Amino acid sequence: MSQAIVRAVGRARSHLLTPWLLGRIAEAAFWSFFALVLALAIGSADWVLTVVVLGVIVLGCLLLMETKILAMLWLLGQPVLFVFPNNLAAGVPFLTAERGLFLLLIGLMILHALTRSPLSRPLNRLEWIVLAFLGVLLASFLTTLPSKDMKIVRSDVALIFQCYLMPWLSILIARRIDWTELDVLRLLRLMTLTGILLVFIGILQYFLRVQWFTPKYFEVIHEGRTTGTFGNAAEYGSVLGGMAILTLAQFSISQNSMLRLFFLGCFGAMFGGILLALTRSPLVGVGAGLVVIFLGDRRIRPFFGLMTILGLLLGAIVVPLVMDTDALMARMEEMEPIYNRIALFATAGKMIAAFPLTGVGFGRYAFSDYKTDYLTGIGEVGAEWAASIGIPHLEFLHIAVLTGIVGISFYFLAIRACICTLWRIYRSPAASMFTRRLSLYVLAVLVSLLVNGLFVDFMAYNYFAAMTYFMVGVVSVVRPIHPSGAKDTSEAIGRGIARKS
Repeated sequence: MSQAIVRAVGRARSHLLTPWLLGRIAEAAFWSFFALVLALAIGSADWVLTVVVLGVIVLGCLLLMETKILAMLWLLGQPVLFVFPNNLAAGVPFLTAERGLFLLLIGLMILHALTRSPLSRPLNRLEWIVLAFLGVLLASFLTTLPSKDMKIVRSDVALIFQCYLMPWLSILIARRIDWTELDVLRLLRLMTLTGILLVFIGILQYFLRVQWFTPKYFEVIHEGRTTGTFGNAAEYGSVLGGMAILTLAQFSISQNSMLRLFFLGCFGAMFGGILLALTRSPLVGVGAGLVVIFLGDRRIRPFFGLMTILGLLLGAIVVPLVMDTDALMARMEEMEPIYNRIALFATAGKMIAAFPLTGVGFGRYAFSDYKTDYLTGIGEVGAEWAASIGIPHLEFLHIAVLTGIVGISFYFLAIRACICTLWRIYRSPAASMFTRRLSLYVLAVLVSLLVNGLFVDFMAYNYFAAMTYFMVGVVSVVRPIHPSGAKDTSEAIGRGIARKS
Protein backbone atom coordinates (compact mmCIF):
# COMPACT_ATOMS: atom_id res chain seq x y z
CA MET A 1 0.00 0.00 0.00
CA SER A 2 2.75 2.43 0.96
CA GLN A 3 4.64 1.62 -2.25
CA ALA A 4 1.53 2.40 -4.30
CA ILE A 5 1.19 5.74 -2.53
CA VAL A 6 4.85 6.57 -3.18
CA ARG A 7 4.48 5.68 -6.86
CA ALA A 8 1.33 7.80 -7.14
CA VAL A 9 3.04 10.77 -5.48
CA GLY A 10 6.04 10.35 -7.79
CA ARG A 11 3.82 10.30 -10.85
CA ALA A 12 1.95 13.38 -9.65
CA ARG A 13 5.23 15.18 -8.94
CA SER A 14 6.59 14.33 -12.39
CA HIS A 15 3.43 15.70 -14.00
CA LEU A 16 3.34 18.82 -11.82
CA LEU A 17 7.02 19.79 -11.97
CA THR A 18 7.33 19.88 -15.75
CA PRO A 19 9.97 22.12 -17.37
CA TRP A 20 7.17 24.36 -18.64
CA LEU A 21 5.78 24.83 -15.13
CA LEU A 22 9.22 25.38 -13.63
CA GLY A 23 9.94 28.00 -16.29
CA ARG A 24 6.70 29.81 -15.52
CA ILE A 25 7.45 29.75 -11.77
CA ALA A 26 10.94 31.14 -12.38
CA GLU A 27 9.54 33.83 -14.68
CA ALA A 28 6.90 34.83 -12.12
CA ALA A 29 9.52 34.96 -9.37
CA PHE A 30 11.81 37.09 -11.56
CA TRP A 31 9.15 39.70 -12.36
CA SER A 32 7.79 39.63 -8.79
CA PHE A 33 11.25 40.42 -7.45
CA PHE A 34 11.74 43.41 -9.75
CA ALA A 35 8.18 44.61 -9.15
CA LEU A 36 8.80 44.49 -5.39
CA VAL A 37 12.11 46.34 -5.67
CA LEU A 38 10.53 48.94 -7.97
CA ALA A 39 7.60 49.43 -5.58
CA LEU A 40 9.96 49.87 -2.62
CA ALA A 41 12.10 52.35 -4.58
CA ILE A 42 9.10 54.44 -5.60
CA GLY A 43 7.56 54.21 -2.13
CA SER A 44 10.77 55.45 -0.51
CA ALA A 45 11.24 58.17 -3.18
CA ASP A 46 14.62 56.69 -4.13
CA TRP A 47 14.58 57.91 -7.72
CA VAL A 48 18.10 56.77 -8.52
CA LEU A 49 17.22 53.17 -7.63
CA THR A 50 13.95 53.55 -9.55
CA VAL A 51 15.80 54.57 -12.70
CA VAL A 52 18.30 51.72 -12.26
CA VAL A 53 15.55 49.11 -11.85
CA LEU A 54 13.62 50.45 -14.84
CA GLY A 55 16.82 50.42 -16.85
CA VAL A 56 17.50 46.78 -15.95
CA ILE A 57 13.94 45.82 -16.91
CA VAL A 58 14.15 47.66 -20.24
CA LEU A 59 17.58 46.14 -20.95
CA GLY A 60 16.24 42.66 -20.19
CA CYS A 61 13.32 43.17 -22.55
CA LEU A 62 15.66 44.40 -25.28
CA LEU A 63 17.95 41.40 -24.87
CA LEU A 64 14.97 39.06 -25.23
CA MET A 65 13.98 40.75 -28.49
CA GLU A 66 15.33 39.57 -31.82
CA THR A 67 18.41 41.46 -33.03
CA LYS A 68 16.60 42.30 -36.26
CA ILE A 69 13.82 44.08 -34.38
CA LEU A 70 16.37 46.00 -32.31
CA ALA A 71 18.19 47.07 -35.46
CA MET A 72 14.95 48.21 -37.10
CA LEU A 73 14.00 50.10 -33.93
CA TRP A 74 17.42 51.79 -33.96
CA LEU A 75 17.08 52.74 -37.62
CA LEU A 76 13.45 53.92 -37.59
CA GLY A 77 13.33 55.39 -34.10
CA GLN A 78 16.02 58.00 -34.65
CA PRO A 79 14.17 60.36 -37.02
CA VAL A 80 10.78 60.38 -35.25
CA LEU A 81 10.70 58.75 -31.79
CA PHE A 82 14.00 59.12 -29.97
CA VAL A 83 13.77 62.91 -29.76
CA PHE A 84 11.37 62.57 -26.80
CA PRO A 85 13.50 60.39 -24.47
CA ASN A 86 16.59 62.30 -25.58
CA ASN A 87 14.99 65.62 -24.63
CA LEU A 88 14.03 64.21 -21.22
CA ALA A 89 17.61 63.03 -20.66
CA ALA A 90 19.20 66.17 -22.10
CA GLY A 91 21.32 66.62 -18.98
CA VAL A 92 22.91 63.17 -19.21
CA PRO A 93 26.30 63.46 -20.96
CA PHE A 94 26.87 61.47 -24.18
CA LEU A 95 24.10 58.90 -23.72
CA THR A 96 21.14 59.09 -26.09
CA ALA A 97 18.59 56.48 -27.08
CA GLU A 98 20.21 55.79 -30.46
CA ARG A 99 23.72 55.56 -28.99
CA GLY A 100 22.57 53.21 -26.24
CA LEU A 101 20.78 50.94 -28.72
CA PHE A 102 23.77 51.02 -31.03
CA LEU A 103 26.14 49.94 -28.24
CA LEU A 104 23.71 47.12 -27.42
CA LEU A 105 23.72 46.02 -31.08
CA ILE A 106 27.52 46.10 -31.16
CA GLY A 107 27.59 44.02 -27.98
CA LEU A 108 25.21 41.45 -29.47
CA MET A 109 27.31 41.30 -32.64
CA ILE A 110 30.46 40.61 -30.59
CA LEU A 111 28.57 38.03 -28.51
CA HIS A 112 27.48 36.21 -31.67
CA ALA A 113 31.08 36.19 -32.88
CA LEU A 114 32.42 34.82 -29.58
CA THR A 115 29.78 32.08 -29.43
CA ARG A 116 30.22 31.19 -33.12
CA SER A 117 26.58 31.90 -33.77
CA PRO A 118 25.21 31.20 -37.28
CA LEU A 119 24.62 34.97 -37.49
CA SER A 120 28.35 35.57 -37.18
CA ARG A 121 30.20 35.78 -40.48
CA PRO A 122 33.84 36.57 -41.32
CA LEU A 123 34.71 40.13 -42.27
CA ASN A 124 34.70 40.73 -46.02
CA ARG A 125 36.76 43.21 -48.02
CA LEU A 126 34.22 46.02 -47.59
CA GLU A 127 34.25 45.66 -43.81
CA TRP A 128 38.05 45.54 -43.58
CA ILE A 129 38.31 48.77 -45.58
CA VAL A 130 35.66 50.41 -43.38
CA LEU A 131 37.53 49.39 -40.23
CA ALA A 132 40.80 50.69 -41.71
CA PHE A 133 39.20 54.07 -42.43
CA LEU A 134 37.76 54.28 -38.92
CA GLY A 135 41.16 53.32 -37.52
CA VAL A 136 42.76 56.24 -39.37
CA LEU A 137 40.09 58.61 -38.00
CA LEU A 138 40.61 57.39 -34.44
CA ALA A 139 44.40 57.62 -34.75
CA SER A 140 44.09 61.18 -36.06
CA PHE A 141 41.81 62.06 -33.15
CA LEU A 142 44.17 60.52 -30.57
CA THR A 143 47.07 62.65 -31.80
CA THR A 144 45.12 65.79 -30.84
CA LEU A 145 44.32 64.78 -27.25
CA PRO A 146 47.36 66.40 -25.53
CA SER A 147 46.33 69.86 -26.78
CA LYS A 148 42.63 69.66 -25.83
CA ASP A 149 40.80 70.22 -22.57
CA MET A 150 38.33 67.62 -21.33
CA LYS A 151 35.23 69.51 -22.48
CA ILE A 152 36.45 69.57 -26.09
CA VAL A 153 37.49 65.91 -25.86
CA ARG A 154 33.98 64.89 -24.75
CA SER A 155 32.48 66.89 -27.61
CA ASP A 156 34.82 65.26 -30.13
CA VAL A 157 34.13 61.75 -28.79
CA ALA A 158 30.39 62.31 -29.24
CA LEU A 159 31.00 63.69 -32.73
CA ILE A 160 33.18 60.85 -34.01
CA PHE A 161 30.86 58.26 -32.46
CA GLN A 162 27.61 59.72 -33.82
CA CYS A 163 28.73 60.90 -37.25
CA TYR A 164 31.33 58.31 -38.25
CA LEU A 165 31.48 55.21 -36.03
CA MET A 166 27.71 54.65 -35.93
CA PRO A 167 27.10 55.08 -39.68
CA TRP A 168 30.03 52.99 -40.87
CA LEU A 169 29.80 50.25 -38.25
CA SER A 170 26.10 49.89 -39.06
CA ILE A 171 27.27 48.03 -42.19
CA LEU A 172 28.81 45.36 -39.95
CA ILE A 173 25.66 45.16 -37.80
CA ALA A 174 23.31 44.86 -40.79
CA ARG A 175 25.45 42.14 -42.35
CA ARG A 176 25.16 39.99 -39.22
CA ILE A 177 21.38 39.87 -39.30
CA ASP A 178 19.41 37.31 -41.30
CA TRP A 179 17.46 39.45 -43.80
CA THR A 180 14.93 37.84 -46.11
CA GLU A 181 13.30 39.73 -48.96
CA LEU A 182 10.09 39.84 -46.94
CA ASP A 183 11.96 41.37 -43.98
CA VAL A 184 13.46 44.04 -46.22
CA LEU A 185 10.09 44.75 -47.81
CA ARG A 186 8.62 45.33 -44.34
CA LEU A 187 11.56 47.57 -43.47
CA LEU A 188 10.97 49.62 -46.62
CA ARG A 189 7.27 49.96 -45.78
CA LEU A 190 8.16 51.24 -42.32
CA MET A 191 10.69 53.68 -43.79
CA THR A 192 7.98 55.09 -46.05
CA LEU A 193 5.73 55.52 -43.01
CA THR A 194 8.62 57.22 -41.20
CA GLY A 195 9.08 59.58 -44.15
CA ILE A 196 5.40 60.54 -44.09
CA LEU A 197 5.65 61.20 -40.35
CA LEU A 198 8.63 63.47 -41.04
CA VAL A 199 6.57 65.37 -43.61
CA PHE A 200 3.80 65.78 -41.02
CA ILE A 201 6.35 67.04 -38.47
CA GLY A 202 7.67 69.48 -41.07
CA ILE A 203 4.17 70.79 -41.77
CA LEU A 204 3.60 71.36 -38.06
CA GLN A 205 6.89 73.22 -37.76
CA TYR A 206 6.61 75.32 -40.91
CA PHE A 207 2.97 76.35 -40.85
CA LEU A 208 1.95 76.11 -37.18
CA ARG A 209 5.35 76.74 -35.51
CA VAL A 210 4.86 73.62 -33.38
CA GLN A 211 8.19 72.74 -31.74
CA TRP A 212 7.26 69.47 -30.01
CA PHE A 213 9.73 67.54 -32.15
CA THR A 214 12.63 69.99 -31.95
CA PRO A 215 15.70 68.54 -30.17
CA LYS A 216 16.77 70.29 -26.99
CA TYR A 217 19.90 68.24 -26.35
CA PHE A 218 21.96 69.88 -29.12
CA GLU A 219 21.95 73.17 -30.98
CA VAL A 220 19.45 73.50 -33.82
CA ILE A 221 20.48 75.95 -36.54
CA HIS A 222 18.53 77.29 -39.55
CA GLU A 223 15.79 79.06 -37.61
CA GLY A 224 12.80 79.84 -39.79
CA ARG A 225 13.32 76.72 -41.87
CA THR A 226 11.97 73.23 -41.29
CA THR A 227 14.46 71.03 -39.44
CA GLY A 228 12.19 68.22 -38.21
CA THR A 229 13.88 66.22 -35.45
CA PHE A 230 17.34 67.09 -36.79
CA GLY A 231 19.84 69.83 -36.07
CA ASN A 232 19.58 71.56 -39.43
CA ALA A 233 17.36 71.91 -42.48
CA ALA A 234 19.88 70.26 -44.81
CA GLU A 235 19.69 66.91 -43.04
CA TYR A 236 15.90 67.07 -42.79
CA GLY A 237 15.65 67.51 -46.55
CA SER A 238 18.35 64.93 -47.28
CA VAL A 239 16.74 62.25 -45.12
CA LEU A 240 13.40 62.84 -46.81
CA GLY A 241 15.17 62.60 -50.15
CA GLY A 242 16.70 59.23 -49.25
CA MET A 243 13.39 57.88 -47.99
CA ALA A 244 11.64 59.18 -51.11
CA ILE A 245 14.08 57.20 -53.28
CA LEU A 246 13.44 54.03 -51.25
CA THR A 247 9.70 54.68 -51.62
CA LEU A 248 10.22 54.90 -55.36
CA ALA A 249 11.95 51.51 -55.14
CA GLN A 250 8.73 50.03 -53.76
CA PHE A 251 6.80 51.73 -56.56
CA SER A 252 9.08 49.96 -59.05
CA ILE A 253 8.86 46.58 -57.29
CA SER A 254 5.12 46.44 -56.63
CA GLN A 255 2.60 45.02 -59.11
CA ASN A 256 -0.52 46.27 -57.33
CA SER A 257 -1.87 49.37 -59.09
CA MET A 258 -3.39 50.91 -55.96
CA LEU A 259 -0.21 50.27 -54.00
CA ARG A 260 1.87 51.87 -56.73
CA LEU A 261 -0.40 54.91 -56.71
CA PHE A 262 -0.01 55.10 -52.93
CA PHE A 263 3.79 55.00 -53.18
CA LEU A 264 3.75 57.64 -55.89
CA GLY A 265 1.69 59.88 -53.61
CA CYS A 266 4.10 59.28 -50.72
CA PHE A 267 7.03 60.16 -52.98
CA GLY A 268 5.32 63.42 -53.93
CA ALA A 269 4.58 64.25 -50.29
CA MET A 270 8.21 63.68 -49.32
CA PHE A 271 9.40 65.83 -52.21
CA GLY A 272 7.09 68.56 -50.96
CA GLY A 273 8.59 68.13 -47.49
CA ILE A 274 12.04 68.76 -48.96
CA LEU A 275 10.84 72.15 -50.21
CA LEU A 276 9.88 73.10 -46.65
CA ALA A 277 13.57 72.87 -45.70
CA LEU A 278 14.28 75.88 -47.97
CA THR A 279 17.72 74.54 -48.86
CA ARG A 280 19.26 73.53 -52.16
CA SER A 281 21.60 70.61 -51.43
CA PRO A 282 18.84 68.00 -50.76
CA LEU A 283 17.19 68.84 -54.10
CA VAL A 284 20.49 68.41 -55.93
CA GLY A 285 21.10 65.14 -54.06
CA VAL A 286 17.68 63.73 -54.95
CA GLY A 287 18.19 64.81 -58.55
CA ALA A 288 21.48 62.90 -58.72
CA GLY A 289 19.82 59.82 -57.22
CA LEU A 290 17.00 59.99 -59.76
CA VAL A 291 19.55 60.12 -62.58
CA VAL A 292 21.05 56.85 -61.28
CA ILE A 293 17.57 55.28 -61.22
CA PHE A 294 16.74 56.57 -64.71
CA LEU A 295 19.92 55.02 -66.10
CA GLY A 296 19.56 51.71 -64.28
CA ASP A 297 15.83 50.90 -64.11
CA ARG A 298 14.31 50.83 -67.59
CA ARG A 299 10.87 49.92 -66.25
CA ILE A 300 10.45 53.21 -64.45
CA ARG A 301 11.66 55.53 -67.22
CA PRO A 302 8.19 56.17 -68.72
CA PHE A 303 6.96 57.30 -65.31
CA PHE A 304 9.71 59.90 -65.00
CA GLY A 305 8.16 62.03 -67.70
CA LEU A 306 4.71 61.65 -66.15
CA MET A 307 6.04 62.46 -62.67
CA THR A 308 7.87 65.53 -64.00
CA ILE A 309 4.75 66.91 -65.69
CA LEU A 310 2.52 66.20 -62.68
CA GLY A 311 5.12 67.61 -60.30
CA LEU A 312 5.44 70.85 -62.25
CA LEU A 313 1.67 71.25 -62.50
CA LEU A 314 1.05 70.52 -58.82
CA GLY A 315 4.00 72.67 -57.81
CA ALA A 316 2.74 75.60 -59.86
CA ILE A 317 -0.70 75.30 -58.25
CA VAL A 318 0.00 74.21 -54.68
CA VAL A 319 3.31 75.87 -53.76
CA PRO A 320 2.09 79.48 -54.22
CA LEU A 321 -1.01 78.67 -52.16
CA VAL A 322 0.72 77.18 -49.12
CA MET A 323 4.24 78.64 -49.07
CA ASP A 324 5.85 82.05 -49.06
CA THR A 325 7.22 81.88 -52.61
CA ASP A 326 9.18 85.11 -52.15
CA ALA A 327 11.08 83.57 -49.24
CA LEU A 328 11.59 80.35 -51.20
CA MET A 329 12.97 82.15 -54.26
CA ALA A 330 15.11 84.44 -52.11
CA ARG A 331 16.63 81.40 -50.44
CA MET A 332 17.26 79.63 -53.75
CA GLU A 333 18.86 82.75 -55.28
CA GLU A 334 20.91 83.69 -52.22
CA MET A 335 24.57 84.16 -53.17
CA GLU A 336 26.19 84.66 -49.75
CA PRO A 337 26.52 80.88 -49.03
CA ILE A 338 28.22 80.45 -52.41
CA TYR A 339 30.74 83.20 -51.66
CA ASN A 340 31.35 81.63 -48.24
CA ARG A 341 32.12 78.29 -49.84
CA ILE A 342 34.46 79.71 -52.47
CA ALA A 343 36.58 81.38 -49.80
CA LEU A 344 36.40 78.33 -47.53
CA PHE A 345 37.52 76.01 -50.33
CA ALA A 346 40.53 78.22 -51.05
CA THR A 347 41.39 78.37 -47.35
CA ALA A 348 41.07 74.61 -46.99
CA GLY A 349 43.35 74.14 -50.00
CA LYS A 350 46.09 76.17 -48.31
CA MET A 351 45.66 74.14 -45.10
CA ILE A 352 46.00 70.86 -47.00
CA ALA A 353 49.18 72.16 -48.66
CA ALA A 354 50.57 73.01 -45.21
CA PHE A 355 49.62 69.63 -43.63
CA PRO A 356 49.51 67.28 -46.63
CA LEU A 357 50.15 63.83 -45.18
CA THR A 358 48.18 63.51 -41.92
CA GLY A 359 46.28 66.80 -41.71
CA VAL A 360 45.76 69.00 -38.67
CA GLY A 361 44.12 66.23 -36.63
CA PHE A 362 40.49 65.19 -36.28
CA GLY A 363 38.26 67.41 -34.15
CA ARG A 364 35.04 69.39 -34.21
CA TYR A 365 36.83 72.75 -34.04
CA ALA A 366 40.12 71.80 -35.73
CA PHE A 367 39.37 73.59 -39.01
CA SER A 368 38.25 76.74 -37.21
CA ASP A 369 41.26 76.69 -34.86
CA TYR A 370 43.84 76.39 -37.66
CA LYS A 371 42.29 78.40 -40.48
CA THR A 372 43.24 81.92 -39.27
CA ASP A 373 46.79 81.72 -40.66
CA TYR A 374 45.54 80.38 -44.00
CA LEU A 375 42.54 82.59 -44.75
CA THR A 376 42.36 83.45 -48.43
CA GLY A 377 39.92 84.00 -51.26
CA ILE A 378 39.65 83.61 -55.02
CA GLY A 379 39.41 86.60 -57.35
CA GLU A 380 36.84 89.11 -56.15
CA VAL A 381 35.71 86.77 -53.37
CA GLY A 382 37.92 87.87 -50.49
CA ALA A 383 39.15 86.02 -47.41
CA GLU A 384 36.58 87.81 -45.23
CA TRP A 385 33.89 85.48 -46.60
CA ALA A 386 35.59 82.57 -44.80
CA ALA A 387 36.45 84.38 -41.58
CA SER A 388 33.27 83.67 -39.61
CA ILE A 389 32.54 80.10 -40.81
CA GLY A 390 33.88 77.17 -38.79
CA ILE A 391 33.71 74.39 -41.41
CA PRO A 392 34.38 74.31 -45.18
CA HIS A 393 30.92 72.94 -46.10
CA LEU A 394 32.41 70.19 -48.25
CA GLU A 395 32.74 66.86 -46.46
CA PHE A 396 35.62 65.42 -48.46
CA LEU A 397 37.67 68.61 -48.34
CA HIS A 398 37.09 68.78 -44.58
CA ILE A 399 38.30 65.21 -44.05
CA ALA A 400 41.37 66.00 -46.18
CA VAL A 401 42.14 69.00 -43.96
CA LEU A 402 41.70 66.98 -40.76
CA THR A 403 43.37 63.70 -41.74
CA GLY A 404 45.47 64.56 -44.79
CA ILE A 405 46.06 62.43 -47.85
CA VAL A 406 46.10 59.28 -45.73
CA GLY A 407 42.64 59.86 -44.28
CA ILE A 408 40.93 61.01 -47.46
CA SER A 409 42.44 58.07 -49.38
CA PHE A 410 40.94 55.55 -46.96
CA TYR A 411 37.67 57.51 -47.03
CA PHE A 412 37.46 57.21 -50.81
CA LEU A 413 38.41 53.53 -50.62
CA ALA A 414 35.54 52.88 -48.18
CA ILE A 415 33.06 54.75 -50.38
CA ARG A 416 34.35 52.94 -53.47
CA ALA A 417 33.94 49.59 -51.69
CA CYS A 418 30.28 50.43 -50.96
CA ILE A 419 29.64 51.44 -54.57
CA CYS A 420 31.39 48.33 -55.93
CA THR A 421 29.39 46.08 -53.57
CA LEU A 422 26.07 47.52 -54.75
CA TRP A 423 27.11 47.54 -58.41
CA ARG A 424 28.29 43.92 -58.24
CA ILE A 425 24.92 42.85 -56.81
CA TYR A 426 23.04 44.87 -59.42
CA ARG A 427 24.99 43.16 -62.22
CA SER A 428 24.96 39.66 -60.71
CA PRO A 429 22.79 37.11 -62.56
CA ALA A 430 22.80 34.97 -59.41
CA ALA A 431 21.01 37.66 -57.37
CA SER A 432 17.22 37.73 -57.27
CA MET A 433 15.22 40.32 -59.17
CA PHE A 434 14.26 41.99 -55.89
CA THR A 435 17.84 42.22 -54.65
CA ARG A 436 19.20 43.57 -57.94
CA ARG A 437 16.57 46.26 -58.15
CA LEU A 438 16.95 47.21 -54.49
CA SER A 439 20.74 47.47 -54.87
CA LEU A 440 20.21 50.06 -57.64
CA TYR A 441 17.96 52.20 -55.46
CA VAL A 442 20.27 51.98 -52.44
CA LEU A 443 23.09 53.02 -54.79
CA ALA A 444 20.92 56.02 -55.73
CA VAL A 445 20.55 56.89 -52.03
CA LEU A 446 24.33 56.58 -51.60
CA VAL A 447 24.92 58.88 -54.59
CA SER A 448 22.44 61.35 -53.06
CA LEU A 449 24.42 61.27 -49.80
CA LEU A 450 27.73 61.81 -51.60
CA VAL A 451 26.36 64.70 -53.66
CA ASN A 452 25.08 66.29 -50.44
CA GLY A 453 28.64 65.92 -49.15
CA LEU A 454 29.72 68.43 -51.80
CA PHE A 455 27.67 71.11 -50.01
CA VAL A 456 27.72 70.15 -46.32
CA ASP A 457 29.93 68.44 -43.75
CA PHE A 458 28.69 65.13 -42.39
CA MET A 459 29.58 66.39 -38.91
CA ALA A 460 26.19 68.10 -39.24
CA TYR A 461 24.48 64.83 -40.20
CA ASN A 462 23.37 62.69 -37.27
CA TYR A 463 21.26 60.18 -39.22
CA PHE A 464 21.31 60.21 -43.04
CA ALA A 465 24.72 58.55 -43.35
CA ALA A 466 23.71 55.84 -40.85
CA MET A 467 20.50 55.13 -42.78
CA THR A 468 22.41 54.87 -46.06
CA TYR A 469 25.24 52.62 -44.91
CA PHE A 470 22.87 50.38 -42.94
CA MET A 471 20.93 49.77 -46.15
CA VAL A 472 24.20 48.98 -47.95
CA GLY A 473 24.80 46.25 -45.37
CA VAL A 474 21.24 44.94 -45.68
CA VAL A 475 21.39 44.64 -49.47
CA SER A 476 24.72 42.80 -49.31
CA VAL A 477 23.23 39.87 -47.33
CA VAL A 478 19.51 39.75 -48.20
CA ARG A 479 18.36 36.30 -49.29
CA PRO A 480 15.31 35.23 -51.33
CA ILE A 481 12.26 33.76 -49.65
CA HIS A 482 9.64 31.51 -51.22
CA PRO A 483 6.15 31.95 -49.73
CA SER A 484 4.49 28.70 -48.72
CA GLY A 485 2.66 27.21 -51.67
CA ALA A 486 4.75 29.03 -54.26
CA LYS A 487 5.96 26.60 -56.88
CA ASP A 488 8.94 28.64 -58.02
CA THR A 489 10.58 32.03 -57.81
CA SER A 490 8.37 33.54 -60.48
CA GLU A 491 5.26 32.70 -58.45
CA ALA A 492 6.84 34.26 -55.36
CA ILE A 493 7.60 37.35 -57.40
CA GLY A 494 4.04 37.40 -58.66
CA ARG A 495 2.76 37.71 -55.10
CA GLY A 496 4.20 41.19 -54.81
CA ILE A 497 7.81 40.81 -53.73
CA ALA A 498 9.09 41.73 -57.18
CA ARG A 499 8.47 40.94 -60.79
CA LYS A 500 10.61 40.32 -63.82
CA SER A 501 11.43 43.15 -66.18
